[in-house]
Amino acid sequence: MKKILVWAVMASMALSLSAQKSKKSTKKSGAKTEKVTKTAKDSKTADDKVMTKNKGVYVVNTTTLCQTKGFGGPTPLMVTIKNDVIQSVEALSNKETPQFFQNVTSEMLPKYKFLKIDKYAEVDAITGATFSSRAVKANVKAAVEYYKANK
Repeated sequence: MKKILVWAVMASMALSLSAQKSKKSTKKSGAKTEKVTKTAKDSKTADDKVMTKNKGVYVVNTTTLCQTKGFGGPTPLMVTIKNDVIQSVEALSNKETPQFFQNVTSEMLPKYKFLKIDKYAEVDAITGATFSSRAVKANVKAAVEYYKANK
């Protein structure tokens, strides 16, 4: 009797696993779950909304370029670069906790001003705003990489 019970449990587990795998495979192939990752090379189009150029000044918007999230969600930036030097980094609309993100905007973002693009990684994170700082650093990195690949 125990052998029959064990066999029945194992058979139902196998059927359950089989059903779960088929659900996962249909989810992966469905249009709703298709994940498209933009890279610097395939983002460049005639109507490029990621980077604009005006009189030698490049402005990179990381809204669609970087998916790294801070504590409250994405933290897109507007990074202005001229002659391989970061001119400014401005925070765009985000859902970070205002009191913590204020520290990032007032203490961290100004450190990027007039920094050569190969030195962007040297800017330190802000204590107490770790997630936001990491997201900002990732966005600046994405902007610099995009600029290098598409200038």
